[in-house]
Amino acid sequence: MLVLRPFTHEHIPSLIRWATSAELVMQWAGPLFRYPLTMDQFAYLDEASTTRDLLPFGAFMDDDPKLVGYAELRNIDPVHLSALVTRVIVAPEARGAGLGKQLMEGLLRIGFQKLHLHRIGLGVFDFNSPAIACYEAVGFRNEGIRREVYRVGDTFWSLVQMSILETEWPPRNW
Repeated sequence: MLVLRPFTHEHIPSLIRWATSAELVMQWAGPLFRYPLTMDQFAYLDEASTTRDLLPFGAFMDDDPKLVGYAELRNIDPVHLSALVTRVIVAPEARGAGLGKQLMEGLLRIGFQKLHLHRIGLGVFDFNSPAIACYEAVGFRNEGIRREVYRVGDTFWSLVQMSILETEWPPRNW
């Protein structure tokens, strides 16, 4: 069973190993990071210890210390009871086994049950069909597309905006 724990700096080397191309780094982290990843680029995680605006999570199989996934809840707004899911990634060797869905279910449980949020949103590139299917499977709904919002090489990538409300969670198929 997948469990989420606070992400620590000792797990950063795993994320660096998973980032094998500039396109993958953009797909995972957007324009905040540059390929190749370095430890210095993760300095933003230090804000997690001083603010509740960012909650980074590592995903682990039961008690195994090996990181198998990563995701963040950020822009946590206690007034409007909303947050964003950002920087979701599953270890390359663990993809296709349903861990992404378990990771998202864990984030939604934290967001809706522990943080008492009303709305959780995310953005995903329109060509990332497996991620979109995963997000839809846990209840996210498509809100629209931000067309050609990021330039990557000689092309532009469009971003699908998705969200789920507390009243839509958990989905009936759970």
